[in-house]
Amino acid sequence: PWIVVRVPSTLGPDDPSGRFAWWLTRILDGEPILLPDGGTHAIQLGYSHDLAQFLVRLLEGGPAGNIYNYAQHETPQLANWLQVIADAAHKPLHTVAVPSSILQQATELPWEDWSYASFCYCPLLMSVAKAEADIGLDFRTSLRDWVQTTVDAYLQNPETLSSADHSEQRPAEIDFARRWTGAREQLLRTLAD
Repeated sequence: PWIVVRVPSTLGPDDPSGRFAWWLTRILDGEPILLPDGGTHAIQLGYSHDLAQFLVRLLEGGPAGNIYNYAQHETPQLANWLQVIADAAHKPLHTVAVPSSILQQATELPWEDWSYASFCYCPLLMSVAKAEADIGLDFRTSLRDWVQTTVDAYLQNPETLSSADHSEQRPAEIDFARRWTGAREQLLRTLAD
């Protein structure tokens, strides 16, 4: 007997990937965060606790020989998800929207590396309708609740924030954000004249 489960990036306390920590460390430092194309695309995530419950349900009685997609029910825009993280951390969110083509051409930041600025590129949205119908996903935690739980876990153990990769890139991100903002403001003044 077999069951295949396809999951999106799954986050929560004790996440070893560093993806959540990447964004949280930048929100906590209060400096501008580069956001390709303004972060307007939808993202689909999983919450580790809910995924564990789903897997237990499958093991206890899921129909064998099936393939299921699992994800949280919300598919927020990246910018909205970051705002939920900032709210949970009680910090302001300071993003700078830049066209992704400009970021690719004008910076030496590793945008193509999956561990850098996770969820900025290659959004993938899966239907969970089959899992909802066959297994029931009524136990999924709301976005605000699981993000709050995750932020609280990181803030209670700040050393876990060290799992965020690319901290050496942060000064270059801040510098480019400031230069982009200045150039944009100058262009707007010029156009207004």
